[in-house]
Amino acid sequence: MSKKTLGWLLVFSVILNISTVVTFSYFRWVKTNKARSFSHGRDHRDYFNQQLGLTKAQADSMEILRSKFWQEIKPLRMQLDQARQELFEILKQDTLDDQKINVKIDEISEIQKLMQRKTIENFLQHQSILAPEQNKKFIEIMSSRLFFGEPGRGRSEKFREDRYKREKTDTLKLNEERPR
Repeated sequence: MSKKTLGWLLVFSVILNISTVVTFSYFRWVKTNKARSFSHGRDHRDYFNQQLGLTKAQADSMEILRSKFWQEIKPLRMQLDQARQELFEILKQDTLDDQKINVKIDEISEIQKLMQRKTIENFLQHQSILAPEQNKKFIEIMSSRLFFGEPGRGRSEKFREDRYKREKTDTLKLNEERPR
């Protein structure tokens, strides 16, 4: 074979190898990560089903409650995010208006109060589905998640302490920088 033909074969082989590696990487990493992100909710439900020993009817009822709850909470979370953004816009101003700040804090508190009420209503509805032993285990799981965080999910006690320290430091810095 001539040198020119060997050169073209080498170029073709390199391109083929690169495209194979890129394709493999795409399906290995991108597709797998998408599948993982969709399966988180299913993992959560499977965990509860296993830990509580739910019947099919109980699991179905809990799924309906969960779906209904998130449909009700989603607009409230969006309102809360919007109100928090508006509060920070107020805080970014050169001169701070205490009245505007307090009004926005009250608005945020009302949204949080409504979310908390809906959460407790949802919690009580879940409890009504469960047998007494399942209910005890459910309360144990939920309280450990609420107060101590779920291992591996970034909500450990140390994480909370560190976050509190960071937020306190940030608040102090913000107060020092802003004229009143």
